[in-house]
Amino acid sequence: MSRTIVDGIIFDLDNTLLSRQSVFLMVAHAFCVEHLGIITSSIRDDAVAKMICWDEDGYSDREEMFERWLTEWPETSFEINSLTTWYLSIMEEKIQPDMVVNRFLAGLNDLSIPWGIVTNGRRS
Repeated sequence: MSRTIVDGIIFDLDNTLLSRQSVFLMVAHAFCVEHLGIITSSIRDDAVAKMICWDEDGYSDREEMFERWLTEWPETSFEINSLTTWYLSIMEEKIQPDMVVNRFLAGLNDLSIPWGIVTNGRRS
């Protein structure tokens, strides 16, 4: 029986090691509750669906996306810069480590298998 030797493993970040979709969904809900005062689930779901569409799974231009948010919901009194700051802050806050992923990566460390993370995503 032959043995395969692994020189290293590279992982994609978004939606592989980290569920970006889940984090964005939490951010969209937080925006609705904190800045729109939307607590009715059907209205909130409609607003979140718009945000998900405009996000284009993280590939949309952030400034264009935020301009859509501000056009749709001018009552927030945000400007692009303040909304961007809020968004980055809440994205960071909502990211939670996946313990299964962490245990797997720790196992690679225990086996001395080098690994790395790549992404074609951006900070936001």
